[in-house]
Amino acid sequence: TDAVYVRPHARVRVFDEPFGTMELHAIAIGSFAVFAESTPGGQNPLGIELDPSLYYRTREGFFAALDYAVLFPLAGLDNPDLGLKAQPAQLVRLRLAYMF
Repeated sequence: TDAVYVRPHARVRVFDEPFGTMELHAIAIGSFAVFAESTPGGQNPLGIELDPSLYYRTREGFFAALDYAVLFPLAGLDNPDLGLKAQPAQLVRLRLAYMF
């Protein structure tokens, strides 16, 4: 698959009350190609991704999560043959669930 990545993460409990808990999760991912010639841009660095999320759970089984993700592409994802530079990509997602 010709890729390696580094993925540090952190989790902080914002509050823990009798009615529920809220947590903030943060993940950062740095991706690199092992062989530069296998990337469109001919470079090893592929991108840096940041993924913060806010989680809320109640004792009764309700769960909600708000996720955000942004990818900052690096030189390995550029296309020099067509003169194109890779552009950042973003995601926003709301997840709702009731677990019983």
